[in-house]
This record gives sequence, C-alpha cells and structure tokens, in this order.
Amino acid sequence: MGEERTDHHFTVDTQRLQPIGEGGILPSRLFRHRELLQSVPHAPVIKQKELIKILHYLHFSNAPVLVLLSDPKHEEDFLIQSHLESCTAKEILCRWPREAIPVPANITPLNLIVEDGLSLTLLPIRVINRYEEGFSFAIPEEGRLLGTRRVGRHVCRDINVVLIQDGFVAWGELIDFSPMAFRVRVHPDTNSSFVWMNTDGQCAISLYANEKILFSGPCRCIRQNGGLSERELVFSPIHGKEIRRFQKRKTRTPRLRITPPLFANFAHPFIQKPIQRDIHNLSFAGFSVEETAEEGVLMPGMIIPGLEIRYAGVLKMTCDAQVIYRRKVGKGRVSCGLAILDMDFHSYRHLSHIMVHAGNPHACFSSELDMDALWKFFFDTGFIYPKKYHMLQSCREEFKETYRKLYREDQKIEAHFTCQQNGRIYGHVSIFWAYQRAWMVHHLAARPLNGKHTGLTVLKNVLRFFDGLYRYPSIRMDHMLFYFRPENHFPNLFFGGFARDLQNPRGCSLDLFAYLSHQTNNLQTPLLQGWQLV
Repeated sequence: MGEERTDHHFTVDTQRLQPIGEGGILPSRLFRHRELLQSVPHAPVIKQKELIKILHYLHFSNAPVLVLLSDPKHEEDFLIQSHLESCTAKEILCRWPREAIPVPANITPLNLIVEDGLSLTLLPIRVINRYEEGFSFAIPEEGRLLGTRRVGRHVCRDINVVLIQDGFVAWGELIDFSPMAFRVRVHPDTNSSFVWMNTDGQCAISLYANEKILFSGPCRCIRQNGGLSERELVFSPIHGKEIRRFQKRKTRTPRLRITPPLFANFAHPFIQKPIQRDIHNLSFAGFSVEETAEEGVLMPGMIIPGLEIRYAGVLKMTCDAQVIYRRKVGKGRVSCGLAILDMDFHSYRHLSHIMVHAGNPHACFSSELDMDALWKFFFDTGFIYPKKYHMLQSCREEFKETYRKLYREDQKIEAHFTCQQNGRIYGHVSIFWAYQRAWMVHHLAARPLNGKHTGLTVLKNVLRFFDGLYRYPSIRMDHMLFYFRPENHFPNLFFGGFARDLQNPRGCSLDLFAYLSHQTNNLQTPLLQGWQLV
C-alpha cells in the first residue's frame, strides 16, 4: 500500500469457523505467515517491564489478544482471539472465547500476539496450567517487536460493503482500513461471478452502516486472495488531489484561524472510537485539521455523521462532514480538509457568530441584544418612520413582545446580524424563515461607526451567511427574499439594480406588493366579511 516498511498481511479478524484438532470447531483463522516467526531472532527486544505495562493495559481495557496455536496432527498453525482474565506479578490467565470451549488437548499455544494498528508485539508462551475455559502462562523475560508500519491499520466491525464493476456485484464487510487503503471480505451476488471481475479496472465501492452511506467512490484493487466463493480484497480510493464536493466559486469564502482554537470531536464511523483533532482554519464551507501520519484515521471520501465542532470548551456545533483531501505538510504530518455537508440552523448561527466576530470584533451574529438599544436604533436611523409608527402605535406592547421572543428566545426561524460598540448599535439586519423554502431579509439599517459606513459591512456578512446557509439540506433554503420600499434609494439601487442588470426573472425578480391597513383598537375584533388574517 506504499505505507509500510514491513507488512505481514495476516488478519486480526478471527471470527471465522475453522475445523481444528480432533473434531473440534474453533472461531479461528489459518496462520500462513511463518516467515514472520523466522524474523523473530532479528527483531527489536521488548523487556519484561514494558511487556507488563502492555498486558496490564490490555486487561484494564478488556481488549482482545491473539493466541497462535499449533495443530501437530494437521501441521497447521491457527490464530484465535482471546481475552486476558487476570494479571499477577508473574502469571497471566488467558480466557478462550465461549464458542471455542473446549479446546482440544493436542492443540498447543505457542505465542501471544498484540496488535495496535502500527506494530505487532510477540510474546512467547510458556504454559503453566490449562483449564477448560483457558490457560495460564508465565510472563516472559522479553518479547519481540514485529511488523512496524508507517501508518496504522484499524480493525473495523459492522460496516457493510457493496462492490460494483460494470455489472459485476459483490457484497460483504469491511475488515480493516488505513487512511490510504482498506480491506474487505466479499462474496459475489447470486447472478455474478468473480470470473467477471477485472482487478486491473476501477470498482465502485460503497461502505455503509445502519443504512447510512459512510464512503462511496471509485477505487482500484491493489491486492487480493481467495477463491470463487469469497475473496479478501485491498482497495485504494481514487480521488485525484481533492474531492470537488461543491461547485467551484469565483470568490472563496474566507478561511480564518480562530483563537482560542476549535476542536473537531467525533466517533469514527468505521471503528467507533472517539477522535479529537485541532481545527487549523475554518470557513462556512468546511475546515482543515492536522494529524500525524502514523496515527492517521481520516480517509478521503469518508463521511462522518454527527461531528461536533467545539469552541472554548462550552459551545458545540453538530454537523455531518466529509474528508475531501489529505496532504503532506511536513515530516510525519498531514493536513486533512473536511467539507461540512449538513448542519442545523441552531449550530449554523453559532458558527456564523464565531466567523464574523473573528474577522471584526464589532460584528455579532444572533447575539443577545439590549432591546431598548435596538428600538432606539430603529427610530434613530429612520427605519421606523412616522407613518409606520402611526400604524403600529396602538399595538406597540404586543409588537415589542413579538420582537422580544424573536430576538431573546432561541428561535429556529430567525437570525440577526449587528455591528455594535459599547452596547450602541450601528448596523443591523435580520433573517426570517418566511416560507417553506424561502428566507427573508429585512430590518436593514445602518449608521456610521468611527466615521465609516457600516451598511456594506452588514450586507457583505449577510450574503456570506446565505452562501453557507443554502448548502445545508436540513435548513431548507431555495430562495432569498429582500423586503424594501422602492422609494428608498440605496436598497433600490443595490437590490433592484442587481435584478434589472441580471434581466432574468427566474433568477431574480422585482415584485411589488401592496398592503391594506385596518384600524382597530382590539386585536380580537373580527375582520370584515370575506377577509382573514394569515
């Protein structure tokens, strides 16, 4: 796979039934790498003190180990997965898996093998006692370090595989993976045969669990073994330099380094282990992380459901992400880019606040506002002009309560952007979920801050907000609505000018709406016959 110095391709997956000994059946696999044992005299030595640390950790974490067994009658060696039952200063008790009991008496334990994804540790076994449930052995004076890899390989469970190549179909399971390649065990579909499979050609591979796609893409086969009924195949994804997840833009959204740094936390979709990576730069579309080459777990094309972006130890933003590239950035280090595939509106508001506040300390997205300061801003900037106020003054208390709920309570239908300094607001715009697939922008108002116009700053940030918003399916946005009066010069120039210049009503249209005011002193007063409030 281009990633290993010494590669002894034996599997740690032992959940296969094999006949062994006198009529016994063990969940084991044949061990066909005796050259590994021949290299033991030349392998690095691990002293007993370090072996004890390894064994104690395995026992504490209830992690499996491999026992190499010898069957003298059939002259075969087998691997069987077992667990450490107890650890004393000089003796270890190893327990057979329940389905393996009893192990035939003529089967001899030879070595204990520990694999951590990067290397193999081999411990010679000197049996002290044998029991029906297992055996005990003395802790050896030394062990040997074998099969060191540059990149770790990780054992997988419960990941289904579909392989398709020009009409050939095979099904199976994912055995293990590294960031550069993965190994599967598959059997052909009822109407297919391995005779049809061309290992020199590309294959379309899909990996999924619980009906969720975790990887799907073209791969090339770099190794295989097996027969016509079942095969183990090693595949390497083919993605070029980078997966193009979204359509390329003329202008990229800004990438920012955030202080304090953010972290990406997730349960790895293939191995279900908790993973944390530092986020080095962030945009509305995605982010990048770094990891060491030997501890790499991010494979290009892999989809990570439920990834959490954590900020300052208190804020969590949940999203679905996909690894789109993996690049070397230095000796032993790689940079991985992840695209954000989906995010709920609540998380996106928090992400937007972090992004805009990092670029401008006066800018805030959906932060808690002083409502009195907001109302004063609306009156000072003329957003609430005399004619408008005359219409709403009779229900001003209800009006204020509606705004309080929208701005102060955690709503799923509203976001707002403000520029403020020392509690005084200088720019504002709000976004509302107006229709099933449409969001409306209004309440756009601004005044100078430190002698500089803030209106364009407000517009620039709200457009960046929408640039990220439309990417996420769960937010449901197909259309943007901008509400303004045509007699207002700037919005008519900015929004209306764009629509007139585009000359494509299907892309952007100008539509005049009318309203009818109905004066009432009681909101419960019924409307005129034939009218209803919607």
